[in-house]
Amino acid sequence: MKRNKKPSHTSGLPALLACLIFACMLGCESKTQSKLIGTWVIDDVDSVLEQVNQNSSTSDEESDSSNGSSPQMTITFKANGTLETATLLGQLNVKKEGVWKIISNQDSDSELTNMKIGCELADQVTQHDIEWVDENSIRFAPPNMAGVDQTFTFHRK
Repeated sequence: MKRNKKPSHTSGLPALLACLIFACMLGCESKTQSKLIGTWVIDDVDSVLEQVNQNSSTSDEESDSSNGSSPQMTITFKANGTLETATLLGQLNVKKEGVWKIISNQDSDSELTNMKIGCELADQVTQHDIEWVDENSIRFAPPNMAGVDQTFTFHRK
């Protein structure tokens, strides 16, 4: 006589458990990421302009007003892990696209937890310490200026 085996309700338990753990990990990452997502504008563009002028043969007058636009620098961190930089400093008008990810966070009870991110921009892989000044301001060395060892403050656009 054959016995009919009853279906086991626990057979899908390991797969369900793995999915729940994975979803939790993604949820934690996205909360941390969400603080950085968006467009950030440099506060002191004049110091960047000065830095560019020191590293090139362009004079202050040429860099400052050659195209009639105000100098600016923006960085956009997107939720899908891509980033865009836009730099407009006189005749220098450069846009770059790359990728970014969070490498580590400092443990803190504060919502403004400093973090380290990794970026790949224009075939250059770099790491950057992000310091939160306040909810809408960060300080770091931007990935499009990886050769300059200087940090700048950016505010959320």
